[in-house]
Amino acid sequence: MKNLNLNDFAAEVHANAVAHGWWEREVEFPEIIAMITSELFEALALYRDNQSPTEIYYLCEYSDGYDIDCSGSGKKCVGTAYDCDFDEDHATCKYRKKAPQGIPIEIADACLRLYDYVGRCGIDIDAAIKLKHDYNKTRPYRHGGKKC
Repeated sequence: MKNLNLNDFAAEVHANAVAHGWWEREVEFPEIIAMITSELFEALALYRDNQSPTEIYYLCEYSDGYDIDCSGSGKKCVGTAYDCDFDEDHATCKYRKKAPQGIPIEIADACLRLYDYVGRCGIDIDAAIKLKHDYNKTRPYRHGGKKC
């Protein structure tokens, strides 16, 4: 398996965010942290709704913001931007791509927002993660008995 260079990945994630208009204005650090945290709270909300931590499902997204569960419900839904034909066995969504949802996706969203910021600032995340991981290996068990 090819080694992942996190600095290159961060640059790619940031370039994608810029290309999609997320940096048309300067975004302050507190807003970045709030957006990362909001993705994690979305994961928590799914967990509280008894979502499996590994389950990924898909929603059909419409231009008016209305989402339809693509898991199959015997419905036919026509949106302004996308059409989905549902039958009893599965859903076939006729648009660019199904939108993945679930706890893994919300965690991925948080990571992508973090890597966007890392790429924006030019942080050497490869070095920072290695430095912190190496330090953590020297720490005492549960950091001296902390509960959480």
